[in-house]
Amino acid sequence: MTTTHGHDRNGEAARAVQPLLLTIPEAAAALAIGRTTVYELIASGNLDVVHIGRSARVPVAAVSDFVAAKRVRG
Repeated sequence: MTTTHGHDRNGEAARAVQPLLLTIPEAAAALAIGRTTVYELIASGNLDVVHIGRSARVPVAAVSDFVAAKRVRG
């Protein structure tokens, strides 16, 4: 049982939930590039995107995968 003070019944601090998806501006900030470049990477198929309704979100794993692929290819 979690209390409103952020601690569970054992007195441990509640863990923050890590996001699975990033907004386009968040993905741009994570990659240190502009929003337009993120949209270009998505359009070219180099960066995965998840659509939820009309919103586009970039999986955190896709950002990591993109960086890893660029490191391998150069």
